Amino acid sequence: FLFLLIPLYPPILEKGINLALKIFKKSQVKLSLSIKHILFLLSGYMFIWFIYGFAVFFIILGLNINISFMCVVFVISSYATSYIGGLLMILIPGGIGVREGLLTLLLKGIVPVYISSFVAIVQRLIFTLAEIVGLILTVIIQGGRKWRKKALKKEQK
Repeated sequence: FLFLLIPLYPPILEKGINLALKIFKKSQVKLSLSIKHILFLLSGYMFIWFIYGFAVFFIILGLNINISFMCVVFVISSYATSYIGGLLMILIPGGIGVREGLLTLLLKGIVPVYISSFVAIVQRLIFTLAEIVGLILTVIIQGGRKWRKKALKKEQK
């Protein structure tokens, strides 16, 4: 397992990124992240995937499907795998269809195909709605900050 972390070592990661940038004829970068920062970011992403995977597990439970709690690790890893698969399909916006197809394929090992496809579609809708709500809240919060800054500038004049 630890050998999977080798590409995250900053000098190796920087060389990998710069190789990809060279292929696309883009300027090189100098990473200023330490291994501590990279591992912190990685653990944050793993935590988010854990939460999203758990949400998929609860979607399945919400359909009154009797699956063992031991399947939660399989569901979480299936979600993470399908998410990464969707990201790797760079020509398909948001990996739409790819993520759902992979999740359906992976979950059919523990639930019937019609349930796994329904779960895949529902999770996409729920997570998209959550992202839209997050965007709206961000715009409201940022808009409020900009409004306050403008008001303070007017008061100072």
